[in-house]
Amino acid sequence: MRKLSIFLLLLLAGFTGVSGVYAKSREIYLLPSRPGESSKTLPFTDKPSVDWLIQYDGGESEYYLSGLLPGDSCGIYFEPPAACSLVEVHFCVYRPYQGSGEYHAMVGRAAYDISLLGPWPQSMPGQNPFDTIYADTVMEIEVTGEFDWDTLVVPVMPDIGSDAFIGAVSPLDTSFSIRIDAGAGPPYHAIRSMQGGPNGPGWYTSWHLFWVRALVKVYENLPPNIVSFDRLTDTYTTGSREVIAIVEDVLGIPFNLMGVAWAKLWYSVNGGDDVSIDMGLIEGDSLHGTYSAEIPGAGVGDEIAFYIEAADLQDAKSTSSSASYVIRTGHNEHILLVIGPDDYYGPPYSWDPVRAIYDFVDVWDCYFYGYPDASVFDYYTPGKGDGDNVILWFTWGDIGPDLNLFKDFMDAGGKLLLSGEDIGWGA
Repeated sequence: MRKLSIFLLLLLAGFTGVSGVYAKSREIYLLPSRPGESSKTLPFTDKPSVDWLIQYDGGESEYYLSGLLPGDSCGIYFEPPAACSLVEVHFCVYRPYQGSGEYHAMVGRAAYDISLLGPWPQSMPGQNPFDTIYADTVMEIEVTGEFDWDTLVVPVMPDIGSDAFIGAVSPLDTSFSIRIDAGAGPPYHAIRSMQGGPNGPGWYTSWHLFWVRALVKVYENLPPNIVSFDRLTDTYTTGSREVIAIVEDVLGIPFNLMGVAWAKLWYSVNGGDDVSIDMGLIEGDSLHGTYSAEIPGAGVGDEIAFYIEAADLQDAKSTSSSASYVIRTGHNEHILLVIGPDDYYGPPYSWDPVRAIYDFVDVWDCYFYGYPDASVFDYYTPGKGDGDNVILWFTWGDIGPDLNLFKDFMDAGGKLLLSGEDIGWGA
């Protein structure tokens, strides 16, 4: 299903661009004009800078949060990567009903670190997290039945340095919804206020990650940006595993000291000491490159945690979040039961008919293990592994990124039963 409305009874970005022109050797920016009015101009500093979109959502979720009441608030706590000026904030909203709807949008300096707040609903609420308000306005939702982006332009592009700030929305009627990633973990960037709840009204962190993004102009040297890296899933292999990362350096102050100097892969086994491996550049250059390194093999039952670190030519460093995987094993002449990432198959949610009638079953739970890789498929593939040549795959509608794994398994004579609700959606 394309969208899921999450109703919580008590619960309480298309960019609008700015265009640069030159006049008397001075760069200015034109704000979007209103009908019948001239565009206002904003002076811009002569400091070199780069546009930087601060985004914490994954960019793919089709979920939205409804059931919000007028006076509730949903926002994102932004931490700038370096000193910057604030340009605009983007909100992805949703209105399922026909007719006009309005909400209050705001952005302001954070009064405190939201890690001091606890998550809803078990924690005590915190105080108003806003200090200085940079911009606020009432916005109208003009599109119904589809996600829509609204933009809050911040007047005079305030120089906020590296101070944290919050962009938030507050509905003015009950038809308002906001797009979310439905299961974000710590460190939390989402914050919300609620009128009720078990511990009373106030502000909490939220595992609903609201789709609120901020555009800033960074004018201070940035550390390298670790764009992405392979978050390896659990596996059957005990051999080494390659990790590929994309690292870029988008701004050096001064410009002649711009570029990635090195990237390292750090790993540990079963909570032991971190060990570093130099990553090699396999594609691109020091401004935007792809780096690779291999984590050495380990034994069945071991858990390997890893992360990426990179430094630029000025020794400004950045570190990725951590990832981990566990080395698991199959059993001789067992079939494989794969449970999709929705985690609703089996107790306590439903009956498990497979294990109720058959004992020789290896279970792969994608919610906890990630999708099975080639080593898992190979164990149950005829002529390759010791498992029985049967895979049962139960899912909501998603079957992972690599269809060739299914093809190779079935071409070798393996038997596959695929069961799900939304298989083929959009095909």
